Amino acid sequence: MEAIAAPEHVPGAMAEYQPGEGAFDELKTPQGEIRPHWAVFQSILEGLGPAETRRRWEQARHMVRDNRVCYNLSVEGRARTRVWPLDPFPLLLDAAEWEKLAAGLSQRARLLNAVLADWYGSQQTLQRRLVPPEVFFAGEGLLRACHGL
Repeated sequence: MEAIAAPEHVPGAMAEYQPGEGAFDELKTPQGEIRPHWAVFQSILEGLGPAETRRRWEQARHMVRDNRVCYNLSVEGRARTRVWPLDPFPLLLDAAEWEKLAAGLSQRARLLNAVLADWYGSQQTLQRRLVPPEVFFAGEGLLRACHGL
């Protein structure tokens, strides 16, 4: 299993971090201020201190390794097991960002459910040629025996 590097001086890392130019930065505003939803996280890290932050990171790394948390990646038809990548900093979203993301994810879940219901049901997407039959029937995950269930 791949090793996951321990973060260096984590508590001060946010203050020392300089965003790249020309791209949206999730941690800092264009004026260089730490975004409010990250400021809470920063204060928690500062309260823990470098030693405790490192101890917790090492503990998380060991949990990933010991519990064999991994995923399979198919490369050129061969499955390769990869260690689940663990980031020392979570992705933090403010409420407005999460609302947009949640709406999009919900929409896509409804679409997927509708497509699956159609494919295993009336197959209108095939009859209307919205999905070419060769694409539909070539799908590795298609469970033909489930049609009509």
